Parts: sequence; C-alpha cells; structure tokens
Amino acid sequence: NKDIYISLEERTAIANINRGALFISIHVNFSQNKEARGLEIYYLDMTEDKGSIKLAARENGTGELSVLEFIKIDLAKTLAGNESVNAARLIQKTAYNYLQNKSLIYFENRSAKSAMFYVLWGTKMPSILAEIGFLSNKEDAKLLKKDDYREKISMAIYNGILSYFNHE
Repeated sequence: NKDIYISLEERTAIANINRGALFISIHVNFSQNKEARGLEIYYLDMTEDKGSIKLAARENGTGELSVLEFIKIDLAKTLAGNESVNAARLIQKTAYNYLQNKSLIYFENRSAKSAMFYVLWGTKMPSILAEIGFLSNKEDAKLLKKDDYREKISMAIYNGILSYFNHE
C-alpha cells in the first residue's frame, strides 16, 4: 500500500530468510536505442554483451567489477545457477507468448540473457531479474502507464512462474 525503497542487499536477505523458492526482481528498462522494447529476463552470469554490461552497471550503481566481485558472482552462480538459467528461459518464453496472445502489439522476443546484477548475487534459490518494458521507447512508456497493460505483464510473468514450477 506504499512505495518504499528496499536496498539490493535487503531484497536478497528477505528472500533467503523466508526460504523463497524463486527470487524475482522486477524493473523497468532504459536503452539508448529508442526502438528497443518489450520484456527481458536476466539470470546471473558473466557476459560479453555490451548492452547487458551497461544495464547491470547502471542497476548496480557501479562501474567495472573487481576480481573479488567476479569470484562472488561465480560462487553465487553455483548455488542455484542452472535453475536460474532454466527459470529465466522458461519464464521469458511463456511470458512473451502470453503477451503476444493477449496484446494487440508486437515486440521482438528479446530472449533470456545473462548479466551481473548485484541484486541476484546473494540468493540461495533460483533468481531472475525481469525488465518489463523500456521507458526510453514511446510505445512501451505509454503502455506501462496503463493499469490493464501492467496487469497483462503481471499475468505474463505469473504464467511463466507457473510454467517453471510445473516443469520442475
């Protein structure tokens, strides 16, 4: 019933304390490419994709990562890494298909991607980060202001989660 900020560390701690089965951090994206739009699902892993690196650095509030941070990422990946990849891919696919069927709009399937998001580092369960649209895209920005579209996005992710747990 209110909008409050919870630090990245606290988000992970809450999920771990409550023994969550799946951790999802939901965000709205921004890109220099004004044509970019749609849903993107990320899992924790190293990447060479410049767009993913820039996005993670912006979300993390950091620049380049240190060797120690790379080691932390590698350790975090081993806890639930493969399941995070599976969750990201299945949720992306299911959510994209749901949105294509329920919406009268088209956007490309941006596929599940890896990135080094700090909010995913400390989870003890499969974890993903969902970018639900691009504020930098006029069409996405307009749609994200609408309650019914946000409901569609929520249902798309929900259906993706159901699909993931049904495939386990």
